[in-house]
Formats: sequence, structure tokens, C-alpha cells
Amino acid sequence: MVLGTSSGAGKSLMTAALCRVLRRRGETPLTGGGQRTRLQEQEVALMCYLLISR
Repeated sequence: MVLGTSSGAGKSLMTAALCRVLRRRGETPLTGGGQRTRLQEQEVALMCYLLISR
């Protein structure tokens, strides 16, 4: 679980970085959140895709 103290604290960036590490280890990371909006879900998914495809 990735938590932050405020908006703009870097939660999405850290989540994307964790996705990248997990993908390199052969895992299939999933993102989700109880209060996350659909736009934020797409942002994290895009960041994961961009980091993984490097």
C-alpha cells in the first residue's frame, strides 16, 4: 500500500516505480484504491506502462 500525506506527495510516481520493479521480477502488479478516481487509475496505469516499456 502506498500512502502519502497530501496531494502531490509522489504516490503515483512511487506506485509506478514499484510496478516496474515487480514487473522485472516477473510479477503482475495491479493498482487500485477505494477513493481513487478513474482518471487517477488511468494515470497510474500509463505511468506503469511507460516505466515497464523502457
